[in-house]
Amino acid sequence: MAQYETIKEKTFEYGNNFIEVSRKKVTGESGETEFINFSKGFYNDDQEKTYKSGFGFSADNEEAVKFMKKALDEV
Repeated sequence: MAQYETIKEKTFEYGNNFIEVSRKKVTGESGETEFINFSKGFYNDDQEKTYKSGFGFSADNEEAVKFMKKALDEV
């Protein structure tokens, strides 16, 4: 079974909602991989994070990392 570890995380909170950007490591039968993940969600009644959606890509994918940085600066 795969195991996930959060290496670094930044969270932007607005109202009861949040946007989270994180670097994670997944370890499984096929080895270890780092990826960058973008998630959004809200805090439930117990003030725990509840994730609604997200996407991620390999941290080794330099083109995707450059694209995201450039797109965020340009939008």
